[in-house]
Amino acid sequence: MRAAHSQLMRLTESYNLKTEAMVLELDNKIEQYNAEAKTKSDEENKNRAEEVQAMRNKIESYKHEATQDINNKGYDLLTPLSEKIENAIQGAARATGYEYVLDSSTNAGVLLAEGYDLLTDVKVALGIQH
Repeated sequence: MRAAHSQLMRLTESYNLKTEAMVLELDNKIEQYNAEAKTKSDEENKNRAEEVQAMRNKIESYKHEATQDINNKGYDLLTPLSEKIENAIQGAARATGYEYVLDSSTNAGVLLAEGYDLLTDVKVALGIQH
């Protein structure tokens, strides 16, 4: 889980750095164009405004693609882990004769009464030390 989180953080950071560089380039261009606007023709200022808008659109598109890529990578990294955990829970439940297992994690909407806790059995199935 930590390795997956670390990979996602590195990927996010790389996208953030690229986005920051793109925004800095845009800001510099806007500053330059604003400073030169009075010395340029209306047509050239119009073309520059279109160029700036195209750069903004490119940044937004990049951010959207980055978000999708990060989400897809998270899904790819966490799905096998989730499946392994689910299989361990099912195996521990079967081994102890339970037909149903309720999720009692925070905000799951289940109140846990005193009863048998499968967590130890699941940890054993996953090879996690107590």
